[in-house]
Amino acid sequence: MQNTTRFNLFYTIAAILGIILVHEAWMGYQSIKPLAYSEFQTLIREGHNFH
Repeated sequence: MQNTTRFNLFYTIAAILGIILVHEAWMGYQSIKPLAYSEFQTLIREGHNFH
């Protein structure tokens, strides 16, 4: 295998792993924790701002 082929293969694998890691991080960020209505009311009374 030539050096350029090895070089390109390394970056291709690194890019795929990077995409997978970013996807997993994004999905973790997007997950929403269920919140009971009573907890929501308490947070509103405490002055939390949801936007």
